[in-house]
Amino acid sequence: MRFWLGLCLSLIWAGLALAQERITRFDTVIDVDTDGRMIVTETIDLISEGDEIQRGIFRELPRYFTFMGVRQSYDYELIEITRDGRTETVDISQNGNAVTWRIGQRDVLLPNGPHQYVIRYAVGDQVRRHDNRDEVYWNATGNYWAFPIETAT
Repeated sequence: MRFWLGLCLSLIWAGLALAQERITRFDTVIDVDTDGRMIVTETIDLISEGDEIQRGIFRELPRYFTFMGVRQSYDYELIEITRDGRTETVDISQNGNAVTWRIGQRDVLLPNGPHQYVIRYAVGDQVRRHDNRDEVYWNATGNYWAFPIETAT
C-alpha cells in the first residue's frame, strides 16, 4: 500500500514539475547587412500554463547603448510577429531604457501548452567599426524573462 501511495505521489510531483512555464528553445538568427543594419529573427518555443504567460509574452529590448563614450538610441523596425504560424498583435511602449513589445490580445487567454513565437525585426547601424575589425554585440535572448530558458542558440 505504501509503495502505491509513494508511486502515485511521485507521479503527481513529476507532473507538476513538468507543467512549469518555460522557454524550451530560444533560437536567434542575425543577418548583418553591409550598411550595418541587422535583421534579427527570434524563434521562441515555450510552454504556457496560465501563470506568467496568460495572453501572450513580453519582449523587452534596450532603448540606448553607449559606444566610445557616446549614448546612442537603438533604431528598431518591427517586421513581423507570429504565434503558432499566425500573425499576432503587438502593443509597443517605452519605459526608462526599455522598449517593450506586448505580444498577444488583451481579451484572449492562451490555451495551456506549447506555443511558438517568431519575432522578426531590424536594428539600424549595429556594426561597431574599429581600426582593425568590425564587431556586432547583441544580447541574443535579453535579460528580463520571468521563467527559465532551457536551450538558446
